[in-house]
Amino acid sequence: MEEFKLNVIISILWLITTVSFLAHGQLHFFESGNVPEEPMVLLIFFCLCFLIPMIMAILVLVLKGSFNRWLNIIIASIFLLMNLYHLYGHITEPYQVLIILWMIVDSILIIWFSKSYSKAKINE
Repeated sequence: MEEFKLNVIISILWLITTVSFLAHGQLHFFESGNVPEEPMVLLIFFCLCFLIPMIMAILVLVLKGSFNRWLNIIIASIFLLMNLYHLYGHITEPYQVLIILWMIVDSILIIWFSKSYSKAKINE
């Protein structure tokens, strides 16, 4: 697969990650009928969970070479580990498990497509 096509696929996967976090947050915050008060640190963490994938969706189209590849692999691996841990906390909520499982698959796909870059096509 050519590098540009891989970049577009990975960018779309990062955008899907953002939408998945939005769906997860909507279910989490509004399941009881009101918005629970969360500590500021947690709200900043939620903001980063939205911002980082959106920034990555842009960077994957702008950056070139092995830096782009490794940045995607590292950030997606962090999201993968975070979602695996998060799955444990929601294991009794089937509607949350479905979304979190999708985010795990999404992170794995980002890692897999990022590893698919041919070393010959990566401009260093």
